Amino acid sequence: MKKQAHSLRQDLRRAFDALAFANAGEMLPDSSKDKILAGAKPRRLARPQVQPAPPPARRKRIALAVDGRIRVGALRYALGAAARFDADLEILTNLREAEVNAAMARELGRGAFRWDVIQVGADLLAGITEHARRQANTLFVVTSAQDALTERYVAARPSVQVPWLVVSDDLRAA
Repeated sequence: MKKQAHSLRQDLRRAFDALAFANAGEMLPDSSKDKILAGAKPRRLARPQVQPAPPPARRKRIALAVDGRIRVGALRYALGAAARFDADLEILTNLREAEVNAAMARELGRGAFRWDVIQVGADLLAGITEHARRQANTLFVVTSAQDALTERYVAARPSVQVPWLVVSDDLRAA
């Protein structure tokens, strides 16, 4: 009986010590906490391996080169290709953004398709080739056969890794 009372006293003392140090225990090192709590060694859990977030998916782009005015054939081709490839349409031009947006709204109607207007400077050919070099996710550049830009591109043959598609504006119904 005495042995049981003695061990009961020890158990109660440990429990009361643990309660007394509960608030102060926040500042104790792990070894002191272990001693107070009957010497039980806590299991150390392995730190979870944090995987870096995947890089955001880069959207594919189709560029429409506009020199002077938007040509219907090139615009329709670029829109169809953007829909097929699930790509964004970028309009690369030296025109003011308001002019391009007004022309696009006349051709397409408001809210029919989303596009971005990127002004590439006075030298349209140099601006477009530089933009195509910087944007690795540009699939191709669409231009009209009726634009002077296309003739300049063919004559200059700039070194660009992005294909240029020249589209005729002759859109007779098949």
